Amino acid sequence: MRTTDGEQTEAGAAVRKATEEDLARLAEIRNTPALFAEYLADAAAGKAFFLVYLRDRRIVAFARLKMPTSESVEAGKKRPLISDLWVAEDARGRGTGTDFIHRIEGMARGLGYRDLYLGVDPCADSRAFALYRRLGYKAIQAQPYRTTGVFCDASGTGRVRKEYLRLDMVKDLSAPHPGDTAPD
Repeated sequence: MRTTDGEQTEAGAAVRKATEEDLARLAEIRNTPALFAEYLADAAAGKAFFLVYLRDRRIVAFARLKMPTSESVEAGKKRPLISDLWVAEDARGRGTGTDFIHRIEGMARGLGYRDLYLGVDPCADSRAFALYRRLGYKAIQAQPYRTTGVFCDASGTGRVRKEYLRLDMVKDLSAPHPGDTAPD
C-alpha cells in the first residue's frame, strides 16, 4: 500500500530515504555519526541511496544501496551493492532484515537491474551470511578472501584500518518478490 507521502508500507513497516532529521536515531542504533553524514552526502550526489527501515514509524534498520558509477563499471562492477546493512539489536530475529532486503531488491529491480551484489565476512557475521544464503544470494568466490577496510572507531568519529575476510555474493533479481517497492 502506498501512503500519501509516497512510502511503501506493509504490516506497519516502511522504507524511505534517510534524512538529516534521522541522524540522532541512527546514532542510537550505531554510534557512527560522521559516517552517516558521509552517507547522506553520497545520497545527495546520486552515488547511493541511504535508506532507513521503519517499523511502527520507528527507525530500526539502515542500509546503503550503492549505485554503479562510471568508474565502477570500468572496473567490471555493473551492479548495485547493498552496503552497511544494520538492524538494531532489539529488531533482530523478527524478520526485519529479510523484509528490508526484499524491499531493497525491489528498488534495484525497479531501477532496471537484473542482479544485486553484497559482501559479508562469513566468519565474523555468520548470522548475516546464513540470511543472505537463505534469501538466494550465491557466493562468487569459492573461499573468502582477506581485504582491508576503513571502519569507524569506538567513538564513532575516528577511522581505523582493519583487515577482515570477505565473501562477495550475488542474487539474480529476475523473479519479482511481493515486497518490491519503487524508489521515491
